[in-house]
Amino acid sequence: MSIDATATEIVLRDDAGMTAHFAMDGGLIAVKSDGSAWDLAPGCFGWSLRMGFDDREPQMLRPSAATCVSQPDTNHLHVEFDRLVHEDGREVEVTVELTWELVDGLLQGHIEHVELPEGLLPAALAFPDILLPYSGNAQWVVPRDIGVLIDNPLSDAVDAPEISAFRRERAHMQMTAWLSDGAGLHLDSRDLDGWMKSLLLRVGRQTAELSIEHLLPQPVTGQPEFPSYSVSVAPFAGGWYEAAQIYRPWAIKQEWASRGPDQRRDTYVAELACWLWLRGRISNVCPAAREVARRLNLPVAVDWYWWHKHPYDTSYPDYFPPREGAEAFSAAVADLQANNVSVQVYTNGMSWDLEEPRWEAEGSKCTTVLSDGEYWGHVYNTWMNRKLMHTCGAAEGWHKQALITAEGVASLGLDGLYMDQIAIVGGTTPCYSTEHGHIPGGGAYGVQGFREVFRKVRAAEPGLVLSSESVAEVYQDLLDCCITLQTSWEASVGVAGCKGTTLIPLFQAVYHGHAIVFGNYSHIDGITPWDYLWPEDARPAPSEEQDWHALCPDQFCLDMARTVACGCQPLATNLTMDHLNDPVFADDVAFFLDLSRFYHAHREWLLWGEMLHPGAVDCAQADVTCIQRSIFTRPSTIKPFTVQRAAVLHSAWRAPDGEAGLFLFNYTRDEQTVTISRPDGLAPEDGESTLTLPARSMRFVRLVEG
Repeated sequence: MSIDATATEIVLRDDAGMTAHFAMDGGLIAVKSDGSAWDLAPGCFGWSLRMGFDDREPQMLRPSAATCVSQPDTNHLHVEFDRLVHEDGREVEVTVELTWELVDGLLQGHIEHVELPEGLLPAALAFPDILLPYSGNAQWVVPRDIGVLIDNPLSDAVDAPEISAFRRERAHMQMTAWLSDGAGLHLDSRDLDGWMKSLLLRVGRQTAELSIEHLLPQPVTGQPEFPSYSVSVAPFAGGWYEAAQIYRPWAIKQEWASRGPDQRRDTYVAELACWLWLRGRISNVCPAAREVARRLNLPVAVDWYWWHKHPYDTSYPDYFPPREGAEAFSAAVADLQANNVSVQVYTNGMSWDLEEPRWEAEGSKCTTVLSDGEYWGHVYNTWMNRKLMHTCGAAEGWHKQALITAEGVASLGLDGLYMDQIAIVGGTTPCYSTEHGHIPGGGAYGVQGFREVFRKVRAAEPGLVLSSESVAEVYQDLLDCCITLQTSWEASVGVAGCKGTTLIPLFQAVYHGHAIVFGNYSHIDGITPWDYLWPEDARPAPSEEQDWHALCPDQFCLDMARTVACGCQPLATNLTMDHLNDPVFADDVAFFLDLSRFYHAHREWLLWGEMLHPGAVDCAQADVTCIQRSIFTRPSTIKPFTVQRAAVLHSAWRAPDGEAGLFLFNYTRDEQTVTISRPDGLAPEDGESTLTLPARSMRFVRLVEG
């Protein structure tokens, strides 16, 4: 199919009603569908290269006019480039061949061939790399953890003379979207292997540059490998939920989503009413766990921290024997199991303490080496100032250590093994070690290495249920569940993070039923525990604590309601017998137990169901006073802040048998009235769209075709 020599643009069309408009030089001008149209900013070719390793000095290499543009048929375009241009105007001769194709309402791009001058090693490929006019009311959909919606990101830099302001975000799914006034632009990549990537937004010159960045290998000699998978761009009408629905049909067909509701019902996780995140001595953990299970008369699980012999966040991976001895610990586990409580224990899935005696001889050989030659590590435990060094997934020595840990856990009679950090950051940081069997720099070796760790542990200890931190999609087939802290949004991000940023259940809109998420980070009294093995002289004085429960009377119940509304399994943190028996906390405890019973009774929707459009639930706004706190926060630095939240939270789900339901959660201490409206033709079965919920209550509303 020849291109009209007199044409001013090239248009690709598909049967779904989408068009993609290109300039004669190969630049991407616009993408349009029946519901949305985006005219892109000048200079958008859909891809670029970053030479610099510092976002403040990216040293971009961008395409110049293509040397050849050909259109084989109505929905394909082949583009060839022979040069790239530095920001200062210098040109580099290259060979790059790129194909664009319209497929099922998506504009998909694929790098066919790349030849670069010897020694030219870009740090990253930005693809897709889209330049958008920055208009008002912009929102950025970010798949960090279960999902974040950011209002007007970097808006203070819109009028800057250069596109230099930047914000980088993790991508636990390979998709993102830009929203403005009811129109959306979806971006994704279709990588099956877990190539290192993140999202990058740059702003300036009234333009937003949004890209998915793929970190490139840095071979000592020869050409760097480029990703061979496709990326997608799609205009759409709607918001974050509609963006998720563009990604979902492809995502749930991948290996990591292969365990759906039918395959995940065979572990204790499928039967749970709630989790308890408990720490420390047997006398602190077991009575409270037994009591919660007794009151519920339903299965409960404990995520047991601080069971290991050394202080928390020190001396990893040396865990054994348990603090109170293997015999006493195993007996305690058996007693919990006899009382309808399953038990998993904390381990760190990718950290080796720098001061652990074996680190120099063994741990250093497993640790990720950064581009400057330094080992990658971080001080989490600020009470003891101990640095944890983060391992590379490809390091065989770490695989062996993981198996040693798993064997020790299994020998104690435990039900599950929690492997911290892997599903939040595992395999996302380039390693430059020459000892791990991979090419330095970017690629998929880190994720593939940690996937192999999970496979080996599952094969060696098939009786252990495995879990990790956060929700990286690429590990979900090898994990039985994951924890999120983000449903305790205010406690996690604080007053600054709450401004213009909203938690959204984006991950659940794609993967609910194909992945199980539990948790939050909510403490009923607002006080985080202290590991009794930490140095007592570092402990903040009790006088620094305030009556956080009185200051923040709704934060705990807000977190509980949000957890379940987001399709996650409920959890309470550091719940003790003192809390369970104290009249001050009786209403909060009752809400948690009622919510757990409600969740358990509606698991076909809340655990296994497919998320429906949330629809609208009109209700009052509640002022909720909150604190931000972690276990390493000094109480004297805490300043309560107040946010406005919907008084009734909601979500909608379709169970595997086809039954649809709307779930309402009133976490406040007052009666609340709501009015339901939906965009999908579903309506309450009884015809009542206005409902009143008692204080601290929840309700299931069956939905039928209206």
